[in-house]
Amino acid sequence: MKHFTVFLLFAMFLAMYPVQLSTAQESEVESATAAEPSRPEVNFGLGLSFGVQSYSDSEGEIITFQALGFVPELTVGQFGVGFDLLLHYRFTGGSDGTDFEVREEDWEAEDFSEFLEVYLPKIRYIRWAHKGDPIYARLGGLDAVTLGNGFIVGRYRNTLFRPDLPVFGAEFDFDGAAVGFPYLGMESFVGNLAAFDLFGARLYARPLLGMQSPLLSRLQLGFTAAADRDPAYFLERDPLFDDATTPFDPDEVVILGGDLRLPLLAAPPVSLNAGADLAVQDGDTLGGQIGLDGRALRILLFQSQLRFLGDNFIPSYFDSTYDLFRPERYAVYSSKDTLREGHVGYLVGAGLSLFQDVLVFRSSLEGPFGNVDGVRPTLRSELLLTEGIVPGVSISAEYIKEGIKDLDDLGSLERTRIGSRINYRTGPAVISLFYHVRHDPLRKQMGDDPWTVRSGLESTIALN
Repeated sequence: MKHFTVFLLFAMFLAMYPVQLSTAQESEVESATAAEPSRPEVNFGLGLSFGVQSYSDSEGEIITFQALGFVPELTVGQFGVGFDLLLHYRFTGGSDGTDFEVREEDWEAEDFSEFLEVYLPKIRYIRWAHKGDPIYARLGGLDAVTLGNGFIVGRYRNTLFRPDLPVFGAEFDFDGAAVGFPYLGMESFVGNLAAFDLFGARLYARPLLGMQSPLLSRLQLGFTAAADRDPAYFLERDPLFDDATTPFDPDEVVILGGDLRLPLLAAPPVSLNAGADLAVQDGDTLGGQIGLDGRALRILLFQSQLRFLGDNFIPSYFDSTYDLFRPERYAVYSSKDTLREGHVGYLVGAGLSLFQDVLVFRSSLEGPFGNVDGVRPTLRSELLLTEGIVPGVSISAEYIKEGIKDLDDLGSLERTRIGSRINYRTGPAVISLFYHVRHDPLRKQMGDDPWTVRSGLESTIALN
């Protein structure tokens, strides 16, 4: 395993990025070198937020702090940088009632590793360009990391524990088309640069690009490798964690896989892409999928996969809720017993994209055909409204529910993540109302409140 880790680290920083031939990227090869430079647009924003946050200390006692956030942001052309400077404080009620205390964990570090863990996340992000561009890089918070078809790494995010345990990650994508060699490339990520616990890369090739066939020339073959060196990373940073009562000393997780992607139709009114994956977990646990995705009549989004999964195989192992369920998934990954029966499963998704992607709604359901021990469906839904339909208003919302037993279970918030944000822009000012609910089953196992609820009101001023 150590040799694999060294190889993967070497490949991530020396190889080049693969572009997914998704519906929104069907002409990336031809257009990679055709874009003309334009005058960079400069934007500067200042955000200020207020709130209240409760934390558990080492003895399990709940302490409540006031929160004051300062969020400056600067974009110059394709370059952008944003900071997240959050101060937690409280008045402890001294003799004159004004004793002031700042939460030490937000600023103190005992060694260089802790210094990186504490101060790097205060940079919310540094980026160049956007996902899907020939050259793309991002440092900081990662919200939807996907490698290839997403069968191993699918929409992973490292922001689930912000602001309690913020981490600072990285994405780097490079398409060889950017330098006139579109046959090879790479996409990669590191979940936490300070700990370097979770990372992955996908190398890809377009071996038939020189053929006259417009179909086969777009065939993309990829190889993905992803690893988690410390599945207990977040658990061990919980104040309630105790080695004596919660023994957990896992080995690293390693997942390897190959994939192909082939655009079948590229012209309106229907675009259609075919994909397939074969992956191996823990050296001998196999899983695969074949599927289609695309868009019809410019507004209908669709996705479907037929999955063939061996005993204890977990598709999209590193997904959007992975950091919540690291130990739980490792228990399945490493078990010599059958905790999840091998089965044939499905993933189906549908959505609407209206007014040239101003309003987008998509939802997906994945699970087994029939009743399978240890396996239950997962529902994911997302709503995005950008400014345009309602003047000054934009909305983002998501709902993720794992382990669905039946229809009535959809009303339960256990194993659920809900997030929403409503923004209203008037002139240079933006007022945002946000609400987040997260259920953490690990804290329930350790005897603490598993619910994390945050809501607040933020204001931002953008100076152009």
